[in-house]
Amino acid sequence: MDEQLEAREKWRLDAVKRAEERLVWAKKREGRRSSRPDAWTDTLRKRLVAYYKMGVLAPREQLRLGRLEHHELPASDRKRLSERGLLTRDMNVIGIGPDKNRGQLDLIDRALQLKHGARLRGGSLRILVYVDRSGLTIGASIQIQGTDAERNKPVYARYDLDVVPLGADPLTHFDAHWHYGEDPNDDVDPRWPTLVLDPDEVLDILVDMWFPRAPA
Repeated sequence: MDEQLEAREKWRLDAVKRAEERLVWAKKREGRRSSRPDAWTDTLRKRLVAYYKMGVLAPREQLRLGRLEHHELPASDRKRLSERGLLTRDMNVIGIGPDKNRGQLDLIDRALQLKHGARLRGGSLRILVYVDRSGLTIGASIQIQGTDAERNKPVYARYDLDVVPLGADPLTHFDAHWHYGEDPNDDVDPRWPTLVLDPDEVLDILVDMWFPRAPA
């Protein structure tokens, strides 16, 4: 069997197993999986390694994922979190570190490079996850963007779990939601409510959306 196809088949079987585990978990307790912050980092990094073996992620990109310092967050995020007292407690942030080959980019501009696929060209992956002291992922922003190969237009898809509620009305701005459009900086793009997902589940959904048969 082709190495990429073998890696993808293993990933699919693991995804089915995780889905079954989630059903059992949901019956026992409504909520997300709890894990140590370092364990969450390892879980996400292993997922990125799997994507590399599938031919989705560029080489060594998984090494850029790790724990971030609070000062690396955008000033607006630090302000919102500080107002809720979230930066003074033991909250951990997992994200993409700087790359010496690409200069000292701000956190919002840091992305992992994806390989060309049949659906997506010039793709990149952005990951930011907040983990509280109990090990729950209480916030996330995970996004894939690039050029839609069929339409030859920019496209992005992003999952957001707001650490601090942003909307005055929960019916207009759901804490957990998806965005999809051409410009991730365009505030008019619609949002769709979703169940709260763990970050590894979000990554699997995005990869399966844009690389359903691994890169062509």
